[in-house]
Amino acid sequence: MNNTDAKKIQYFVALCDDLITCKFLVAESKIQKLLVALAETQPIYELVSDCMEMFNRDREMNKAFVTDGKGRFYCVLPNEEYKLIALVFCTLADVDQKKIDFTDFIKRFFDDEEGVNCYTSFARRMIVPFRELIAEAFGIAKRYTTQVENEENKVESQEVESDSDNLLIEKSKLFEDCKNVVSDMLVEIDENLRQYDRHTNDLKVILQQLEIACENQDYNLVYALSVGARFASKGLKCVKFLMREFEDILNALSLED
Repeated sequence: MNNTDAKKIQYFVALCDDLITCKFLVAESKIQKLLVALAETQPIYELVSDCMEMFNRDREMNKAFVTDGKGRFYCVLPNEEYKLIALVFCTLADVDQKKIDFTDFIKRFFDDEEGVNCYTSFARRMIVPFRELIAEAFGIAKRYTTQVENEENKVESQEVESDSDNLLIEKSKLFEDCKNVVSDMLVEIDENLRQYDRHTNDLKVILQQLEIACENQDYNLVYALSVGARFASKGLKCVKFLMREFEDILNALSLED
């Protein structure tokens, strides 16, 4: 990376910080400035483009911004890093292009934290993780995540009755996360590939068995099948990010096992 790109990345991250801490009245102008900087910073532009390539916009937007049967609105952000980057980018672009009424949007989906105004909630939940992921991708120190994680860990420690219970819950959640990522890979294959070669057919069979192994919480079988999945998925762009995410979860699961 040349010095010019490095300075542009630093500038972009600083704009994210500015958007996180600014007042709501000037937020839309700062969103526009952020998007211009993104388009003019080639490494970040390429990163976001890669995330968008594997992102089903309509499906993920509908999953993230939902309404229950009583007319209450919720924002449920994806756990997958590439999906979060793509989702935040799409949301900011829609705000900038006036496809989203920003005032109505944040009041509907982010007015749910007691004692916190809806713009601050929006910034914390969407812009902070977006900023942290971009920063981490280019070797810039995280600024907010450690504090948030510490607060979450404090709450969890108060709610969980014992360490052993906590480990069981965490292990079960990791298996569930593994299964969800495997399911997403199967969906991506079906939606992006019209013709399957031998490797793709092999990958689908392996992934189907991985779903069952994850559901049964059989770590040894999950690990064994993951070796085959890693080989069969080589060169398959539609599952590249998901496979990386799956392996990260599997590594975390190995520490719990």
